[in-house]
Amino acid sequence: MNRIQGLDSIRFICALFVLFGHLGVINKNTFYFLPTNISHYLSAAIGLIFNGPAAVVVFFVISGFCIHFSFVKTQTINIPKYYFRRLIRIGLPAITAAAFFIFFHNPKNVWTDTVLWSVTCEVIYYLLYPLLLVVRFHIGMLYMILISYVISILVLLLNIDMVYAANNSYVALGKHTWIIGLPCWLMGCYLAETYHRFKILTTYNIWKIRILIVFIVFLLRILKFHSTYIVASNAFSLNLFAVIVFFWLGFEIMYLSNKKLFKPLEWAGSWSYSLYLIHPLTISILGYAGIESLGIGTETDRIFHILSAFLLAYIFFILIESPAHKLAINISNKRFINIIGR
Repeated sequence: MNRIQGLDSIRFICALFVLFGHLGVINKNTFYFLPTNISHYLSAAIGLIFNGPAAVVVFFVISGFCIHFSFVKTQTINIPKYYFRRLIRIGLPAITAAAFFIFFHNPKNVWTDTVLWSVTCEVIYYLLYPLLLVVRFHIGMLYMILISYVISILVLLLNIDMVYAANNSYVALGKHTWIIGLPCWLMGCYLAETYHRFKILTTYNIWKIRILIVFIVFLLRILKFHSTYIVASNAFSLNLFAVIVFFWLGFEIMYLSNKKLFKPLEWAGSWSYSLYLIHPLTISILGYAGIESLGIGTETDRIFHILSAFLLAYIFFILIESPAHKLAINISNKRFINIIGR
């Protein structure tokens, strides 16, 4: 098995959670036909389901899985080829998106004040991976995960004030967020070594797990906003959630390995990275073009913004991400790269 099917579909669904979390999918007037109190609570509950930070943790686990899956059997790595392929693949779209963020939003720090914080974390993990691979073969992946969790917790406990000041955000530590997210990424690496141990569940049972995952991310969102305990902050709770994601994805991978996939979802997953990068800029880009609103109504505008995000993301994929992917492959396959990697 050279490629794990179904992961692109999961990526796209997670990108939708981030998209809906940022752009919104409903508001308090959506259920206007219901009594006011019911409409308010129902709208709030549905909105809490779209837990973007939890979706990013799933991205981290999948990312670690995909990277380690390529090397877990060979136990060798051509470092120059690896760096060229991974960093160009993820870096060029990210740098382009950063330029867009600067032009449209001018954030104080483009890498920590936008969705690019997670890309920054992944780049650091990619850079560290060859070293982590060496350490893994000396102490094992489980010990690495345990050590990374201990370090993550210690760093958070030493910076409690920053976590509270950031309203329990996962990115409370700013540029040091990669330390917090590393255990999640390593959980993905461990999954690449162990996914074949999971049983193939029935459709009924896999859907029970999927519903449970949605319910958990809903509860984590409530805890983040309504609990004063520091362990309820995203920086703590989502790292624990990564353990649950590990088991969910293990069952999901085995289940999907024997199923006919929904091709449109897999296709959409192939450009989910572009959707993740570009969707926060949708309203700004539309406003710059003079069409921020259709002027019909808030619900219509929300649908318009979401559809526009899909369109802009796909254009970005065609013009930026896909060429970057091809360039990464072409450069990494150059003869001089293979020579210096020996």
